[in-house]
Amino acid sequence: MAEVATQFSQLSCGIMNGCIGALDGWVVKIKKPTRDKDNVYEPSSFYSRKGYFGLNVQCIVDKQKRVLFRTIKSRGAEHDSTAFKNSHLYQYLMKICVWLCDKGYYFIGDSAYAIKSFLLTPYDNAFHGTPEDNYNYFHSSSRISVECAFGEVDLRWGIFWKPLKYSLKTNRKIIDACLRLHNYIVDHREGLAMDSIDKLVFDDECRRVFAVEPDIEGVMGVLQEADVPLPLTHSVLLLVRTGGTNTEMKLLDEDLFALGAIGSAKEIGFIQHKKEIGFIQHKKVVM
Repeated sequence: MAEVATQFSQLSCGIMNGCIGALDGWVVKIKKPTRDKDNVYEPSSFYSRKGYFGLNVQCIVDKQKRVLFRTIKSRGAEHDSTAFKNSHLYQYLMKICVWLCDKGYYFIGDSAYAIKSFLLTPYDNAFHGTPEDNYNYFHSSSRISVECAFGEVDLRWGIFWKPLKYSLKTNRKIIDACLRLHNYIVDHREGLAMDSIDKLVFDDECRRVFAVEPDIEGVMGVLQEADVPLPLTHSVLLLVRTGGTNTEMKLLDEDLFALGAIGSAKEIGFIQHKKEIGFIQHKKVVM
């Protein structure tokens, strides 16, 4: 966590000291959901203010545009603030907001989000040359990393140039896969692709922050088949260093993906989730 905060601090001349991620929403175009294929009875709830059907994807990225968190379960008509509040990350942050304040950690988001002790937003109607305007400048300069990340994903894969035409389940898998590939490319740019299994993403403090119970919900408000496992419940990995080692990892739920910690294509270490903090059993899974 301190490493991410250092990145934001250095690139903002120390103004955004303590920032551990930039938050924003991305509405991915999809074909109109149907009752037969998607169990959707009110397709209008997927129709965004931008004039097309979509899925609202909420992401938090670091200064290198690496995705640290994502949730893909909100409908296109939902406001960014509502979509974030429906995530398990938000609920957990509300519980540990005092701890975050004590540590001086926070996220940044645009004016679409409600200000919280752990989420800083820009000032409204700040006058030029005022301290509020200066703050908004550095806030915007730091927040642009998440907007650039969305731009890279959208431009790199042509499948997003047209509305996704598959089921909601498949659409979510496609979005998730592209976010993972994006993080692999970011690692490659930073020279970390060959040893990302050893790369420090967050430390123990952040592992405790993001340790929440698994969730099996699909898109909010959509009826799901009771006997069919939903997509994207396959957790990705959050790499940490503990006691001088770098092989311990945390299994996270579908909402909390440390997408940068993917490791090699042939072998990824999975961790059996234990409720007690600090107790994890290491397992190897061949992909």
